[in-house]
Amino acid sequence: MVSRKDLVQDFKRAKSIIEQVRCDDQTRVRMRTNLLLCSVLFQGQ
Repeated sequence: MVSRKDLVQDFKRAKSIIEQVRCDDQTRVRMRTNLLLCSVLFQGQ
């Protein structure tokens, strides 16, 4: 079972990666939305 702290760290790491990726805003928004959905799903377990 993944601890919540690890999940938060992974989430922050992924978020910073998304910020660094040079892509258009639409792609970035989609990536961030997917990330948000993943975090909600994981927290629901």
